[in-house]
Amino acid sequence: MYDLPCHNERNEQVIKNLSRAIRRTVTKPFFTTNVKGIIRIPDDAALIDVLRMITLHFENQSTESATICDSLPADYTQHLMKMITAYEIEVQEIDTVFKLSRDRDAKSYDNIIRELKKPGESGLVIAAEMEKRTKEVFPQ
Repeated sequence: MYDLPCHNERNEQVIKNLSRAIRRTVTKPFFTTNVKGIIRIPDDAALIDVLRMITLHFENQSTESATICDSLPADYTQHLMKMITAYEIEVQEIDTVFKLSRDRDAKSYDNIIRELKKPGESGLVIAAEMEKRTKEVFPQ
């Protein structure tokens, strides 16, 4: 469900890009959280407020900094705003998804666990969860 302040070409492109990103297939085992809700595209005034908040945060709330949003030339800020795609999601539902086996046989499943445990891999948590679920996935 989309709650767009106005339908225009930019907003439609944002929705298409978000939808395309959501449909991408992940090939490795993963844990993820799906968030469903209403997407809102802020108007220019709301985007300026967000930019102000972000720049103040990274400048330790110093209003004297030359790099905060309010200190930048208006034409420069307007130009950059055209390149920013901002959106807000009013969360209405959250689901957790575990995709661990990918419909593999036992040998492939064990190989995936072994690869995830290799040094430099960031999959140790996923490997541990897959090991816990091995008996459920491959009952004797």
